[in-house]
Amino acid sequence: MVIKIVGSATQGIINAFEAFLREIIDRFTGRNMRKTWVVEKAAATPPCKDCLKLDGETVDYNDRFPRPSNDFGPPLHPNCRCKLNLKDK
Repeated sequence: MVIKIVGSATQGIINAFEAFLREIIDRFTGRNMRKTWVVEKAAATPPCKDCLKLDGETVDYNDRFPRPSNDFGPPLHPNCRCKLNLKDK
């Protein structure tokens, strides 16, 4: 009986640790993340038209943004002030 209690407690710890590791791996690889292109509009000069086309565009973390970027994120050009917001799916 004592062995069974210790065994199930150990298995619970192992299960919790495995779940923790899965969460870390998912976050590290971006499998459960989405990213949104955000344009900085409060600057003295207005953002370019290409950046404005991408403003608010959301894709999976490992996907490319659509054209005109066709890349994984900012900067789109020199002096680009865009950024990414990351969120869980």
